Amino acid sequence: FASELKETLSTVNKSELARSIGCHRDTICKWQKGKQLPTIVQLLPFVKYLYPEHMHAKAYLMWSELVLAQYQDRLDNK
Repeated sequence: FASELKETLSTVNKSELARSIGCHRDTICKWQKGKQLPTIVQLLPFVKYLYPEHMHAKAYLMWSELVLAQYQDRLDNK
């Protein structure tokens, strides 16, 4: 998730993104560094912000799978 996010957000204003999904800019930075993962509540507004003209369901599924994979890696490494 973090590596995909870093590339995706390279041209995105993180402060605007954070405001639009109701979190702090530092939260977005933690996601990019792999220190934290978005909640389900944050994920849908995140997808809607990044893909306003695209099909949200497909993008939501893609990002959900990336979050799940990173979460599973964390569990496996404990």
